[in-house]
Order: sequence, then structure tokens, then C-alpha cells
Amino acid sequence: MNEIEKQVNKIITEERHRHIVELEKRAVSILESKETHGQRRPVVIEFCGSPKSGKSTSITSLSIFLRRNGFRTKILTKSASVCPIASKTNPMFNVWTMCSSLAELVEHLSYGKDRYDVIIADRGLFDALTWFYWLSCHPYVGNPYLDQSSYEYLVDFITMPLWTRIFDLIFVFKSSPETSLFREYANQLTEKQGSIMNEPVLASYGEAVDHVVGQYGSLYRNIKTVDSTDRTADEVGFEVVTEVLNCLRSLLVEKIGYLPEDVGSQLPSGVSHGLDALRSTKMAFGDRAKVESRSVVQPVAIAVITNKEHTKVLVVERNPTRMGCQSPESNRALLYIGGHVRLEDENPDSSENFFQTIENALHREIEEEIGEAIHVATATPFLIYSRQTERSNHHLAICYVITMELGGRSSFDMNEHEFATTDRRSKTGKVVPISEVVNMPQDFEEWSVAILAEVFHTAPVGREALFAPTDDQAVKK
Repeated sequence: MNEIEKQVNKIITEERHRHIVELEKRAVSILESKETHGQRRPVVIEFCGSPKSGKSTSITSLSIFLRRNGFRTKILTKSASVCPIASKTNPMFNVWTMCSSLAELVEHLSYGKDRYDVIIADRGLFDALTWFYWLSCHPYVGNPYLDQSSYEYLVDFITMPLWTRIFDLIFVFKSSPETSLFREYANQLTEKQGSIMNEPVLASYGEAVDHVVGQYGSLYRNIKTVDSTDRTADEVGFEVVTEVLNCLRSLLVEKIGYLPEDVGSQLPSGVSHGLDALRSTKMAFGDRAKVESRSVVQPVAIAVITNKEHTKVLVVERNPTRMGCQSPESNRALLYIGGHVRLEDENPDSSENFFQTIENALHREIEEEIGEAIHVATATPFLIYSRQTERSNHHLAICYVITMELGGRSSFDMNEHEFATTDRRSKTGKVVPISEVVNMPQDFEEWSVAILAEVFHTAPVGREALFAPTDDQAVKK
């Protein structure tokens, strides 16, 4: 190696070190934010795309970086490598790999204290979607491998919002057929090509990737195409790690929804059922700290968990370490769960109306807070809005009454990060008869008082209802 080559290598090494140090500093900052804000769920990332385009190398590099910098990371089993179906052009090959990946993903989507920070899928649902498209249009002696009707059923399944909302980031890797083949055979003692690893198939598959990204990419939160054809593993690795850190940061620093000023200013004070004015409203989103410093109204999706007879209700108390001293929920009993609408609750294709976004938010909140999956669209919400204080003036409760078969159930498993730890004296996390609720010594904040009046037609002993019930029924004590 001559002197010029040594100098070039030194510059490359120093630049590489500088990039690594910058990424590790960002990782430290994100971990500090995690301790402050809490990470409510794992970040889910899928790697998919052309064979031999650098997916596995990038996944290994990313995983090592995350683990050595303090993040709990899970790489799902690469199901394609253990699939019992030999033929990769048999649609059942991708059915098996897709279902295996999905089953393992669901298994690890834990909202408990032992959850992972990052879950990585090496080929998952989006990858299957791409292969199914290729199988449906790639001719074999004039016939495709997958019939159109089956393809459409598979697309409907894969693109359900139930699945598309799981993924925070999808990396779609591409490389030229020539590059893929060079990488495949560089360390092999054969030049015989396989059923997939040949130039015509790789070229047509690359076209399929472009088609699927163009047609279905808008259904996903964030898709990044990475072309590794003329790039080193380090260059691709730095890009991947940077994007994942951005994703982690955005999850920790919430972007919450707020109403346009002309809508917020027209909200009726009290409990109301006038939903039509909001139905076509388009929420805006911003960093939580910035939104809460502005004079805008923030919708808060909340749910009252009760039985069919409305004689019992779930009572909770927020974790005091998560509450500011000025929060109306601080050290008070609540008759609802839920929270702010986040950017992730809005479908990426923006086809839904206001209340569909609210329902997405509430479905997420219920699952995060009590571990239950409840379809809330069958319930009709009512609104609670008060202009009594500066804080209440900026928050609109959109309240759903969720009836469940509680039977002998006495409590729910609460998210310990969000709620106070239960003890024998506390009612938090417990299903309490309404007759006991109204006699509880703890103070209720105003939304819970309004809920008692509106839903249960009563009020805490010694305290008048904040708003009159909308059906004009007398408040019982």
C-alpha cells in the first residue's frame, strides 16, 4: 500500500469513527428521553426487497448497534430460511413465511414491563405482498404462479389496518440484478443459477417491488427505499441506523392532535351529543410540548368501562410520576382511561373522518393501558368540554361508553407506567360498584363527575354534578 492509499484509508477510518460517535450520542439522548417520557410500545421495523441487496447485513449491523447502546431488541426468525416448502415459486411458500412471521410478531408485541424497544422482521407482510404480486403476474410458460382471485384475497388480508398500523418503518432494499448475482456467487464454487437467483427473475422482481411500493406504500406509516447497488455496507448501515433512531425519537416525542381554531372556538360548553360539526374536521398534529403551549383545543379519546346494567365501573388513578402538579388528573380518581390522539392514529392515506381517527386512538389506548382489544366503533360518543379553567379550555373529551361482560371480574391488569400501583386500600384498576364510587373519599376531576351524571345519573356524595345530564333525568344521590 503506497502513501496516498494510506492517507485515503486514514481519512475514511476517521470519517467512519466520527459517524459512529454521532450515532451513539443520539442513542444516549433517546435513551434519556425514554426514561423521561416512557416508551409505550415497541418500534416495529420490517426489512424486505430484492435478494442479495444487503438486508441481512444491515439487520445484523442495526441489531448490534441497538443492543450495545442499551436498547432491548428482538429479531424475528427469518422464516424463509426454515420454510418446509421447497419451491419458492409455490404461493404456499410465501403463505407459510408470512403467517410464521406474523404469528411471532404478534407474540412479541407486548405492552407489559418486559416488552422490547425494537422488533425487527427480516421479511414480513410487506415482503409477502410484493412476492404475491410477482407470483400473480410473472408468467411461467404463459401462466402466472398465483391466480388473480387468490391474489386479491391475500392483498385484502395483508393490507388490513389491523396489520398496516403495526409497522413503524419498512425498509425496501433494492439492487441491480447484476449486483445481486455478483454477491450471490462471489464466495461460491458454482456458477449455476437458481429458480430465483437469475437475471430475468431478479429484473422482474425489481419491477414488482416498484409497483407494490407505488400502489400500497401510502397505507404504511413510513417506507424507505434503499438502493444498495453502488454503495458500501457502511453507507447503507449508517442510513438504516439513522432512520431507526429517528423513528424511536418520534415515538418518544409525541406528535398529538389539535383542532383548527375556528372549530375549537365554537364548541359548546358542557356535555353534548352534537357530533356532526366535528365529523369532517381535519386534525393537525405537532410536538406535544409545543401544542400544549398554544391556545388550541386538543381532542382526548376516553373510554368508560362498565357493565351492561351500568352498575359497575373501572376506576383508575394515574401514576403520579407521570402527572404534572397542574394536571387535573393528579392524585384524583378517574372513571375513564384513554389519552391524546397521536399522529400514528391517523391512517396514512387520510381517507378516514375525524371519528375514525378518534376510534383508532382509543383502540390503541385501551390496548396499551389495560391490554384489551375492543372495537369501539359500535359505541356512540358524547363530548365533555369546560371553559372553567385555562387547562380545561384546551381539552375536549370524546367519551365512549364501553360495556363489557364483567361477571365476577374485580380488576384489570393496568399498565404500571401509566397508572398508580394497586394496593389493598386503593381502588385503582378495580371494578367498583357505583354505589361505592359515589362514597369514595378521593376527589374526582371534572370529567369523571360529568361521566357520573351523564352515564350513571348520579354524583359523588357532597358534590354537585358539574353539568346537568343531557337526558334531563334527575341526578340521584
